[in-house]
Amino acid sequence: MAFTFSGPIAMLISVPILPIIIAAILLWAVLRSINILADKAYSQKGNAIQIEKAIASAKSFMSKMDPSTREFSIQESRIADGAWEVLLYAKNSGQKYRIKIDGSTGSVIAWAKEA
Repeated sequence: MAFTFSGPIAMLISVPILPIIIAAILLWAVLRSINILADKAYSQKGNAIQIEKAIASAKSFMSKMDPSTREFSIQESRIADGAWEVLLYAKNSGQKYRIKIDGSTGSVIAWAKEA
């Protein structure tokens, strides 16, 4: 796709490789801004919870499931199919837990121990 955009730019700039580089950078910037705007639009919906609330919900749930562990570190967090997936690491036991949290209510949908 960068080559498609580099053609018109090449008419303005006569240095051989420069139009391709400029087109690739412009294409990257446009695609990156579209991705950022899409993420913002999803997270600003009235029914979507923020990542902080999802992590707090996951930690609260795991402290109820494993009362001996009070400290968890976040290994990974991402959103997929309208639900937050949080990977927590229990510091004292060394266990990893993957918790899936509903993106609109903040309640735990599923959880599993990681190997």
